Amino acid sequence: MDDMPANLVTWLQRYPEGLQALGATLKPLRGIMSRTMQTEGLDYSGAVDFLVNEYFALRYDDYVQTYEPQRGTTALDFCRIQFAYQVRRANEYSLRVTKAREARGRGTDTRDIEDIRLRDNDKALECNGCQVARAIAWERRKTELQALADTVDSLRGLEPNAAYIVWQHSALGVSYADLGLLLGMSAARVKSIYRGAMAELRR
Repeated sequence: MDDMPANLVTWLQRYPEGLQALGATLKPLRGIMSRTMQTEGLDYSGAVDFLVNEYFALRYDDYVQTYEPQRGTTALDFCRIQFAYQVRRANEYSLRVTKAREARGRGTDTRDIEDIRLRDNDKALECNGCQVARAIAWERRKTELQALADTVDSLRGLEPNAAYIVWQHSALGVSYADLGLLLGMSAARVKSIYRGAMAELRR
């Protein structure tokens, strides 16, 4: 059995079609994909990128630490299986949270009607372009994901909370206030950590 590459850059070099293989594991998960497209306001391709980033690229260290070659699976197969498991588990948790909120009477959708209509339209979108268009899109995605891998590697030197804040705010656009709620901090504290981390990355 092959070993697990120590970092995401090496993994991408060893398995140039690996990200495509991860994306393929999402095809049977229609409910999860539809929910992701709706909640994140993405088309199908964007939802794939979002889930790969969130549950593989940002958590690659967890894959390295839990891989056991003696079990008889290759590193790529292990990543595919573990990725699908992580996506399913996160979706189940999100559904439990949503049901709990609805049970407390906080499940009312407060979005504008136009916003709901647009997101519902996005929900129906799928990537069905011609072969050339798909090839161009895949090359663009590989470039973007290589940049993502470089960014993830640069964050490894930061303290975990700082790395998380930098990624969530810079890459995903999560506000300081929302990050503060997630981490149990004030928005000012989150902003201070973010600025300190960015200063460290620029050195």
